[in-house]
Amino acid sequence: VNKGMACTQSNIAYSYIEPVVKNIDPIRGPPTGGNSINIYGSNFGLTSSDMKVFIGENECQQKAIIPGGISCIVPPGIGKDLPVTISTSEILSTNATYTYDGPLVFNVFPSQAVLPGNILIIFGTNFATQFNVNPPNTSVQVCSQYCQNITLITMQQLTCILPDGSDTCSVVVQVGNQFSNASQLTYHQNPPCTNTVY
Repeated sequence: VNKGMACTQSNIAYSYIEPVVKNIDPIRGPPTGGNSINIYGSNFGLTSSDMKVFIGENECQQKAIIPGGISCIVPPGIGKDLPVTISTSEILSTNATYTYDGPLVFNVFPSQAVLPGNILIIFGTNFATQFNVNPPNTSVQVCSQYCQNITLITMQQLTCILPDGSDTCSVVVQVGNQFSNASQLTYHQNPPCTNTVY
């Protein structure tokens, strides 16, 4: 008679604890990225390799465990109130948001007696992250009409072709879901016609 031990099989479900984000510091930064962000919370994992960190759809790099949380290097990006997401073992947690600094216009040139089709130069900061013609997610409105052929020279300077307009108009730069302050320019005014009597 073979005497063996009876085996029983137990089906025990195992689940990971959801990561919890409590707060982040800082809550905003430049669109070029490169700054460090600290994310505080719990259940992030034992090592930085156990998790992924996203700001919006872009992944943070150079993650490191810090007391009470994790730090990483912010990727380049645009937009405000973007979700900060911690991913561990395919479990996501999003309880905080991060904002990239929006566009700011200092001045425009020319600002007086401009004509449709003129090249407008806009000076400011935080215009975009890709230096090219018609950069994505970037637009310029003059008199509520859109400039054409936007060319991003630097983060602080862009050019475009002026649309039709008249009188004094506001110039506003939009990058993603953020709008700049308004600068002013004035279109050339034709002198009124007068009848000359000889």
